[in-house]
Amino acid sequence: MTSPVLTSFFDLKNADDIRQSKDVIGSSIFEEDSRESSISDLSDSSLTNALPIHPKFYQIDGLCSRTDSTSTLNPSSIDSIVTTACGANGTYSEGYTGSFEGPEKLLEIWFANNMQDSQNLHSHDSDLPGLRSIPLESIKSMLLLVNCTILESFSNNHCDAYLLSESSLFVYPNKMIIKTCGTTTLLLALQRILDLSNEFCGHLSPFKIFYSRKSFMFPDLQPQPHNSWDNEVEYLNTFFSTGAAYIIGNLNSDYWHLYIASPTFETHSPSSPSLSIDSNSQLSIVSNLPRSTIKLFKPAVPLTRGDTTIEILMTGLDPERMKLLYCGHLPKSVEGLEGGKFVENITGISDIYPEAEVSSYLFSPCGLSSNGLLGSNYFTIHVTPEISCSYASFETNVPLSNPSSDDINTLVSKVVKIFGPSQFTVTSFFHSEDDENDDDLIVSKTNSPVNSFITKKRLGEHVSTDRIHYELDDYHLYYSHFVKS
Repeated sequence: MTSPVLTSFFDLKNADDIRQSKDVIGSSIFEEDSRESSISDLSDSSLTNALPIHPKFYQIDGLCSRTDSTSTLNPSSIDSIVTTACGANGTYSEGYTGSFEGPEKLLEIWFANNMQDSQNLHSHDSDLPGLRSIPLESIKSMLLLVNCTILESFSNNHCDAYLLSESSLFVYPNKMIIKTCGTTTLLLALQRILDLSNEFCGHLSPFKIFYSRKSFMFPDLQPQPHNSWDNEVEYLNTFFSTGAAYIIGNLNSDYWHLYIASPTFETHSPSSPSLSIDSNSQLSIVSNLPRSTIKLFKPAVPLTRGDTTIEILMTGLDPERMKLLYCGHLPKSVEGLEGGKFVENITGISDIYPEAEVSSYLFSPCGLSSNGLLGSNYFTIHVTPEISCSYASFETNVPLSNPSSDDINTLVSKVVKIFGPSQFTVTSFFHSEDDENDDDLIVSKTNSPVNSFITKKRLGEHVSTDRIHYELDDYHLYYSHFVKS
């Protein structure tokens, strides 16, 4: 962290999610903390315990999964994941203890056509397969590094949507979005994703990387490099020389982490150590092999134009409403896709985007995952209903200008009504070209599209306690945190 007040108190490298530490909650040292110290730019940080390791050896022994070889959730074609090394918070397997890390890690990688002399090739066109040409078996092997499996998938002309044992994967011709919960090791798949894109889509090069997550509920149980934000940033920085990292929100409450890497023609050193994973799900350096130089490509035309991502992250869910997300609560609440569709309909999830194609999965003993496709856009919902760790997330890239979409306040209210949280966070992250040639504050323009992403200060029973605006290169970020009044 950049704040000298925080770093003098204790080692934040090993205590990422501060509100979970009993020694910190209510401490006067945090009551005196300023806004600047709770929103930190870590792009130039120098960390002592660097993790310059990349998974060139894709070994998966000892990983823990929500599914196991005897579970009805486990696809018969994928039975190599071992479940004996589960963390204390468990997963939905034989090691499950009743508490689950619902807050997800979210990785989004955009690719651009590097054949600049071919004017007729655009990697974002739906008639070009791009990343969608990566074979299914290769995607499955990549997900083993993350420590999750595919439960179900469906596609349209624009995207392939995968329901995972821990959350979701969306594959477009020019971008991949993967969101995983629990004690998954999402960043360990980054090198493999880049390798697959190079192997099957040689005309594509990465040009924009986003990694984000909410503060964890059980940070001490996360495996490396996810056991601290500093370690995650250091790991990402070994790939990208122009990454910038931020912590946004109140450190005594919920807060949000964001990492962005933008185009550059600079490169890293040509070699870095490789890794394997031992039976305790820890990283072990096994070799120092040369790897391909990673550089971010700058496309001639901004492919992120119009890009929008809205997340609603909810905790303290209404216990009565959450009963609907337990297997056996109602006769049709059965494990799998059939039970998932039933819960999707009775909870009102199906009413968020009525025209979308949706697939939902009800887990045993409880929990729900839903993926939806609406033309070229997606939405996804994941719910952990247990009282001890209740959490639900909603994410979409459906533009607010889409005829099937509500305005930001109606959308948030509709989603929040389904789950009844005691508090929630809204992040609106969007590309805007309105101010590319204008130095004036865009938020002052009454008719600006940017204003359509700003939530009201009060939404029903909830009042906003944090309202933060960031301008990050060609993106705007609006962060709002609400608590029930």
